[in-house]
Amino acid sequence: MRNSAEKRNFALTAVDMGRTVIRSVSVLGVIAACMGLTQIGPCIGVTPPCATNAECNDDNGCTTDTCNNGNCSHVAACESDHCLNNACVACLADSECDDSDGCTTDACGEDHSCTNVAACDQAHCVSVEGVSVCISCLNDAECDDNLQCTTDACGAIGACTHTPVTGCTERSLATFTDPTSGFSTTDVRDVNDEIVNFDSDDDSIIYKATGEDYQKGQWVVNGNFLDAGQAFEVRFGTVGGEHRAYFTETGSTYICDFAVTPTNFGINPTTTSVPEN
Repeated sequence: MRNSAEKRNFALTAVDMGRTVIRSVSVLGVIAACMGLTQIGPCIGVTPPCATNAECNDDNGCTTDTCNNGNCSHVAACESDHCLNNACVACLADSECDDSDGCTTDACGEDHSCTNVAACDQAHCVSVEGVSVCISCLNDAECDDNLQCTTDACGAIGACTHTPVTGCTERSLATFTDPTSGFSTTDVRDVNDEIVNFDSDDDSIIYKATGEDYQKGQWVVNGNFLDAGQAFEVRFGTVGGEHRAYFTETGSTYICDFAVTPTNFGINPTTTSVPEN
């Protein structure tokens, strides 16, 4: 029969074995955790794969590289067909650049970036049934086609119409061009914005308000000079962003004033200068 001392020694031995088993299990748990099997936080004494996003760079310009709890992740930053030359691009076709604004021209450039350029000025961008669209005109004057035998009008939806005038014979009108801006027109204004045209076939001056022509053979247009003697010439100015041509005396910036009757066309001087272009 074992004595008491032997029983105590056996008990101590059992306790020691238990402690050894517990320590072994703890060590295995730490090892498993640090192998990434159960780890939630960083392991003490173990260096993780990364500490910053920069350490996760995979040299792929089409992935987003991040460091999360010591581990790297590499997530695609764009569709595979939008990864060109190791970089994500915004577009491959114009349709991908649609900004849902009908008043812009949307395009995908050669560098695969989008551009959205205004297709009209703000005044001509209106909402039609909740959709922004560019319109051609706001008033009849913007629809002038420089033809004598059409009635030009701006319709309700901002579209120009040009209705032929019955029995009218079209004239050949002289065109005047601003050498600075490239603006061209057949309409030449006086100081009161009355308009004349010049018939190149019979060299006459036409009062646009009535369509009457005067002084046939006297108005031989040469470039921007209005008569054979070059006593008058066209100068150009801008009003409210609109380019205009003005009737002036040669060598003067003052705009002339038309004096028109059913039988006579007169020209008077003024001291009003052509507005700056």
